[in-house]
Amino acid sequence: MSVDRRQFLTTSSLALAGAAFPGARLWGQPAQTPAPPVTAFTDIRRNVGIFTGQGGTIGWLAGPSGAVAVDAQFPATAKTCVEGLQQRSPKGIELVINTHYHGDHTGGNVAFRPAVKRIVQQERCAKLHRETTEKAGTAAQQAYADVMFGESWSQDVGDEKMWGYYYGPGHTGGDAVIEFERANVVHMGD
Repeated sequence: MSVDRRQFLTTSSLALAGAAFPGARLWGQPAQTPAPPVTAFTDIRRNVGIFTGQGGTIGWLAGPSGAVAVDAQFPATAKTCVEGLQQRSPKGIELVINTHYHGDHTGGNVAFRPAVKRIVQQERCAKLHRETTEKAGTAAQQAYADVMFGESWSQDVGDEKMWGYYYGPGHTGGDAVIEFERANVVHMGD
């Protein structure tokens, strides 16, 4: 099948127009608004679990002595997680711990900030978080770490002992592995 110049230009123009407006339909119908992310709390063991939503996972501990979140996703899903943790733990949220500085792990810190006592990051994570958000011009929309650690960190919340470990660069230059010792659960970033 041969294509003449007129057919080629017509087809190419339509394809280019379609590519310029990927969310619109050809017959003028508006694109549908995406559904809000489906979120869920899942228990693992000993008051430790995961919260899923918007393509990621927030680890959590929630018991009578307080709550902890590991990673913060994005502001909208973080807000839902905050509400769920506050229902699960009457003493409130002690900590948010970020496993690394990428926005899908730190973007929700701003939603946690009013409800949380401290944000914890490995020191290289904290440095990279600040540098990248300042460079992107989004520093004003961030909530940064109050507590930073080098090789390791630990804290008790109720009868659970939590550890943060830095084994060197992995996915980023400041990746932390968070262990819930008594529950025998580990939470890592990407």
